[in-house]
Amino acid sequence: MFLKRQTERRRQYCLDKKQQARFAVEVALHALLFPLVFLALTMVNATSKVMLARDWELSHLVLSQFLSFCLTNWWVLLLSLGFVAWSSIEFSHRIFGPLRRFERALQSKRTSPTQPVSCKLRRRDYFHEFSEVFDEVLNGPAEDQLETERNDVEAQKHQLTV
Repeated sequence: MFLKRQTERRRQYCLDKKQQARFAVEVALHALLFPLVFLALTMVNATSKVMLARDWELSHLVLSQFLSFCLTNWWVLLLSLGFVAWSSIEFSHRIFGPLRRFERALQSKRTSPTQPVSCKLRRRDYFHEFSEVFDEVLNGPAEDQLETERNDVEAQKHQLTV
């Protein structure tokens, strides 16, 4: 098992329970709908032949076997649903974590506008480029960038005088 650095660890498991639960349910439903649609589409041909032939005994047998299969393997459905829900919550941390960080940075900047705020994200989070721009907007450009801009202004002044 890989050890996470101290700065990479989560402090809370659920950052925004309502949004993360919604995200997990939507991802789980979409992930489980794919195999169900695939199963339905592959069974359309066989089912239509059984139904159109009006062989009611055969159609009853097919339906009862399908229901029996579903009832016998109910635990697989629950296990896969649990796995998808857990992995979607893990994945949602990469989205909701940065949003929470940005919200805290804005609140911190509102309470003390002169103090610098940090928008640094964990390594596997999303929005790293946005974080850098957001940090620059809230705190101003970095010192080395300010120095470069000063040198550019001085060079332009020097060119104008020459």
